[in-house]
Amino acid sequence: MNDFYKKKPYKTYTIDVNNDKNLAKNLTKNINKDFPPNDKEKFNILYIYYLADQTFKYPNNSSNVLYIGNSVGELNNGKTNLGFRFKHCLDGHDSKQNICLSNYYKKAYIIGLDVFDLSKTKQRAAEEEKKLRYKFLNQYGALPIADGANYKKI
Repeated sequence: MNDFYKKKPYKTYTIDVNNDKNLAKNLTKNINKDFPPNDKEKFNILYIYYLADQTFKYPNNSSNVLYIGNSVGELNNGKTNLGFRFKHCLDGHDSKQNICLSNYYKKAYIIGLDVFDLSKTKQRAAEEEKKLRYKFLNQYGALPIADGANYKKI
C-alpha cells in the first residue's frame, strides 16, 4: 500500500513483471472486471502508483509514491477501458505513456497500484487529485517523481 494516502483503497494491484509474463493482459482484464463497482454508467476514481518495496528520498521526507492520478468517464456498453489506460501508462508509446512509470516497469521494479472509487461520494476525482498533489508537495517538498513525466514528441 502507498505510504501517503491513508484511506483504504477499493482495490490494490501488484505489477510484478518478474512473476507474470502476461502482466499487461491480466492487468487490463482484472481492472476492467473490477470497475466500476458501484455505478453502471460512470466511473470516478483516484489512483496512486508506488514502489512496493522501496522509497524515494524527497527533500523533506521519504515516500514510495510515484504518481497520483484520476480518471473520470462514461462506460461503453457497461465496460470501462481503465485497464487499458493503466497498462498504456506503463508500456504505451505515445503521449499517454508516463515515461518514468514505464522505465520502472521495464526495469522490473515491483509497482503497486491503489485505486480509490469515488463514484458514490461527493468528492470529484480531479479535485481530490489536485488536493493530494498539493498535500504531497507540502509534506515531502516535491511532487511525486513520475508526475508530469508523459512522453512528448519534439
